Amino acid sequence: MFRGLMTASLLATAAVPAAAQSSHDWRSYVNARFGYTVCYPADLLHPQREADNGDGREFTGAHGAVLRVWSSYNALEATVPQARAEDVKRFTGQGYRITYQVAKPGWYVLSGAGRAGTFYKRRMLNKDRDLTFELLYPSSDAAIWNPVAAKLNACLKG
Repeated sequence: MFRGLMTASLLATAAVPAAAQSSHDWRSYVNARFGYTVCYPADLLHPQREADNGDGREFTGAHGAVLRVWSSYNALEATVPQARAEDVKRFTGQGYRITYQVAKPGWYVLSGAGRAGTFYKRRMLNKDRDLTFELLYPSSDAAIWNPVAAKLNACLKG
């Protein structure tokens, strides 16, 4: 469904040194209900129990870092511009300043910082499905988590 995203995802990680991407113990989480896969650095993030409804999982790490990944049916047929506007409103309402954003057909990325730290969010939408991950981490740990965000961006497949 989201095949067109692979090229953009690969381009997003081109600037990240290979050593930064491979220096972690990368594992995969496969979601059986929605058929998506995402990688995660097992040396930094620890999987929690899958959600009761089977839509996703949370991974927790040191200093309060959290990765959440989930999917749902796009029953209201939200568009990328609509979903992006809602997320911008939510993050800015929580005190974050959006510092990076890109939107393409079928997906968008938002990133920013605030009192609670830094976030990186990727959301892929089509007529049938909504697939999302959010990575939240302390801004002081950006050197660790920025390359991780780039790798997550590339390896999310649905």
